[in-house]
Amino acid sequence: MRRPAGVVEALIAPKIHVPAVQPEWAGRPKLLAALNHAAAARLVTVIAPAGYGKSTLLALWHADPGRRRALAVLAVDTRDNDPVLLWSGILAALTAAAPGPQWATVARLLRQTNPDIDTAVLPAMCTALASQAATTGLCLALDDCHLLTEPACHRQLAALIAALPANCQLLVASRRNPPLRLARLRASGRLLEIGSGELRFGADDAAWLATTASAGTELPADTAHALIGASEGWPVAVHLAARAMRHHADTTTVLAQLTARHGHLDDYITEEILDGLSREQAVALARTTVLERLTTGLAHAVAGDDLPDLDARRPNGLLLVPLDTTGEWFRHHHLIQHALRRRLHRDEPHMLSSLHRRAAAWLRTQDRTEDAIEHSLTAGDTATAITSIACAYMAAINTGRRATVRAWLDRLGNDTVAASAPAAITAAWVAAVSGDRPAVEHWLRIAEHCGHQGPLPDGTASVLSAAALVRAVFGFDGLKPMTEAAQIAVEQETDPTSPWYAMARTALGCAHYLNDESPAAIEPLRRAAASHAATPMIRTLATGVLALAQHHLGQHEQAATTAAAAQELAEHFGLQHAPQANMAYIAQAAVAAHQGKRDRARALLEQILALRRRTPGLSPWPTLCALTQLAELQLDTGDHVGATACITEARALIDELPDPHNPPLILLDRLDRHPRRPQRATRQATTLTAQEHALLRLLPAPMTLRQIAAHRRVSLNTIKTQARAIYRKLGAANRAAAVTTARRHGLIP
Repeated sequence: MRRPAGVVEALIAPKIHVPAVQPEWAGRPKLLAALNHAAAARLVTVIAPAGYGKSTLLALWHADPGRRRALAVLAVDTRDNDPVLLWSGILAALTAAAPGPQWATVARLLRQTNPDIDTAVLPAMCTALASQAATTGLCLALDDCHLLTEPACHRQLAALIAALPANCQLLVASRRNPPLRLARLRASGRLLEIGSGELRFGADDAAWLATTASAGTELPADTAHALIGASEGWPVAVHLAARAMRHHADTTTVLAQLTARHGHLDDYITEEILDGLSREQAVALARTTVLERLTTGLAHAVAGDDLPDLDARRPNGLLLVPLDTTGEWFRHHHLIQHALRRRLHRDEPHMLSSLHRRAAAWLRTQDRTEDAIEHSLTAGDTATAITSIACAYMAAINTGRRATVRAWLDRLGNDTVAASAPAAITAAWVAAVSGDRPAVEHWLRIAEHCGHQGPLPDGTASVLSAAALVRAVFGFDGLKPMTEAAQIAVEQETDPTSPWYAMARTALGCAHYLNDESPAAIEPLRRAAASHAATPMIRTLATGVLALAQHHLGQHEQAATTAAAAQELAEHFGLQHAPQANMAYIAQAAVAAHQGKRDRARALLEQILALRRRTPGLSPWPTLCALTQLAELQLDTGDHVGATACITEARALIDELPDPHNPPLILLDRLDRHPRRPQRATRQATTLTAQEHALLRLLPAPMTLRQIAAHRRVSLNTIKTQARAIYRKLGAANRAAAVTTARRHGLIP
């Protein structure tokens, strides 16, 4: 199975690494036993403030030979508020913990340009989990879950918990209770809760730690109790005090310092970590706390040459936490980072912006553009941030992470975006893939009036070209403006090594095909399909439309070969279920219909339309192609009820477009005049199952499908599947049409 690739994989890899157990860590046998025997728990929560050893407990459990299930661990960070990145991380963690082909469908769905998390990815994830549960079972652990603030992510996690198969569970480690419904799980005995009370150290833990830290010198029982009293069992404070005992023969001194600092443990932590360092080294170490992740090279680039030897201090397990198996990437322990960061803000507040700029500069040299963007934004370096965003936004959009790009733009603010043509073009693309047509035109007009001269950082030849590409690719304004915009983009994008060259020619070829000008479509589509610089989505789209143009010209053998090539591209790049790659399968349907394989053609077109209906706001043109082709097929087989529903839906799409010049209207008029054969809806209805009949009787009621699912005590996915079958058998485009058709034929009152 191919894992999330490129920049996504680089972002995820450190987050699924589980550090090796360190010799000085307390074993926590009681907690491990509780985890190992919580087989009935669907959810485990580990909730406590920083420094209570939540991450350490996960590492201990990961290494525990008594663990009965595979354990997948993902360290959540703020970027996971983009649902696509969150579920890509979850998939990577699951794949690392339990490799196998069961995750392939989830991976393919997540590689789409606009993944449908709720209705596609999550069901596929649950199916894969059920497959895994049949063998070893599995626990998915999300660490630092308090950093997850996006409501959509919380809703999706709640849905996962509700659908988890037996022998699978979710563990949430967080500083505060997650916004999940815990009462029902608690009442049913399917919730294991571990809090700060369970995580606190006792005297035995303190004695063991001190003995380990002091190389075997046993800590007296009264001193161990005094240590627990002074620290209140806070694991990180006990750990630091135990470390301090290495250097102090008199444990009373250590306890006195700890007691004196109680309530101000930041100072105590800072003093312990900085003990033995020069002032210059202490300053340099504090500077590195602007980094959430660091390497030795990055740390030196930010902090300077006075930085102490980080590798020499790793064995204590507190200063740095490894994020990979190669020893390259680390992070500060969160509590230590907080303490040292307070010192930095106190001593060098004027350096903060400069430190983030240094980090951004180093990260750009390592092609870690998205990390660099975070530091540029934090530094307030908007000019550099905009340039970096303009270079990175298309890769993020192509991997489904438009929420990430939107978050960058939100941090810039609308005024800053409006003052920059590259930023406004980025905003227009985000709006376009989100289906927000008014926002698309708003940002394009702003970009065109910014006065930007020359190429843009994303590689487009000009603002004129960039705006034309958005208008041409999505065609929200109608065919005539779409064609004019595509011609402008082709004139502007003349470099065959640029991906925008292929995109411009694909848009022009599509416009010619939709305008019933297939001869003019062939050459630009061939150029785009042959371009090695084209993105996978554009190559697949160009090849699919080329096959349709060849089919329209009567070149049926060539069309069959080209359509097969388009399908191969879609499958190679994992785009089978991507709405933006549907033209490849519309071409397959056209070839199948010509070859007399009408059932296959109809099945393909119905699948395409179901997919596009689940993703509102997409370009209307592939949907129109599928609707008109399906209507023709239905008329040829005598299903004029289904054809009428398709034609009605197609007209509704065209009515939303501002441009009245729409050649598809001519086709729809011709289809409307097509001779009608005897209706088949009643015969089709006889194939409805008992469950479908029961659902059909509920469709006129003022209930959502979710409410119907609850009423019938079945899953929402089951209801959706049955509803789609009803629509197909009745030749209806939607619920309302199904009710109308069913009433007309006496299937319901």
